[in-house]
Amino acid sequence: MPVVIDDYIDPVRPAVYPPAPYGTPPSAGGGAPAPPPSVTPGRHWVVDDPGYAAYNPDYAALYHASPEYQTWRSGANRREIGLGATRAEAVRRALVKYGYIPGLEGRYGDIRAEDIAAAQGNQFSDINMIAQNYNLGVNQMRRALAARGMLQTGELNIGQAGAEQTRGQQETQALNDFLALASGAVSEYTSGVSGIEGEEAGFLPEVMGGIRERNPAREGKAATGHWEQDKPVATTPPPPVPRNVPTPPATVLPGIGGPRPPYHYTDPTKPVRRIGGLVL
Repeated sequence: MPVVIDDYIDPVRPAVYPPAPYGTPPSAGGGAPAPPPSVTPGRHWVVDDPGYAAYNPDYAALYHASPEYQTWRSGANRREIGLGATRAEAVRRALVKYGYIPGLEGRYGDIRAEDIAAAQGNQFSDINMIAQNYNLGVNQMRRALAARGMLQTGELNIGQAGAEQTRGQQETQALNDFLALASGAVSEYTSGVSGIEGEEAGFLPEVMGGIRERNPAREGKAATGHWEQDKPVATTPPPPVPRNVPTPPATVLPGIGGPRPPYHYTDPTKPVRRIGGLVL
């Protein structure tokens, strides 16, 4: 059924709109723009104050983009890379000194294929020297027992067990020495990195204070307005269309007759002469 303007009731609008830039539709959290005529016929919404959106800066992003942080971060990265290179070199030297350990992988990827090859090829590594000393001691013991005619006695077993025990103790000590060197290198690295990262706490409050001062947070302000009736549009009625008006006759010059062949005018007061088919 048709809508009666006088009986039209404005739709219920919330008292406070969520803050948003002017022109944002209400469905997206903004103030009310001019509603469509089908909703409010004969009226339109007039914005008194467009309001503004709330501003909640991303302070973490602003801090990490600040020149102060970027300068410090760049220098810190260079120093930490240097510490990492020192750590890796110490771990590699310890591995080559000790000898190859099957399945060993560095925590930070310090052990490369060439480092493993160097450890395996080091004939003077701790593991190789322990093995050489073990073999030399066992051979000397066997020769001594053989010279005394006791190679098949229990003395061989006792001497063999003692040599193996000594070898095991030496290998354990060599492994502990390797782990101590590697762990010490890693500990120095982590301690150095921790100290560098701790420097940030010294300048962070001052930098963040400046960022917050330059980028203060604010609450949004809702758009406000009011309804107004549309103004009537002035129209000019078209001129009346004349009816039953006879068509005016063609204009005839005074003293000149109508056209005659061959399409020229003659004076009706003068006689007509024809010469060779021409009217004079």
